[in-house]
Amino acid sequence: GKIQLWIELYDGNLNIPPPIDITPQQPELYELRVIVLNVAEVILDEKNVFGTAMSDIYVKGWCNNFDEAQSTDIYITVH
Repeated sequence: GKIQLWIELYDGNLNIPPPIDITPQQPELYELRVIVLNVAEVILDEKNVFGTAMSDIYVKGWCNNFDEAQSTDIYITVH
């Protein structure tokens, strides 16, 4: 990241505005949901119990630590 700042100098006899609170805000918890609606050109290298070619596709992501990766659940929709 990078920090940019400016410095304002005032004469001693001027009314100086009050300082601005720049304390970092507390982090907020949130949940990110990823939905993959359609895919193309996927190699179907597995077979299900009925012998139909398939492949489990999921999204994997991490924020700061590579060891703390999370993967999406897999739901199969048959059309």
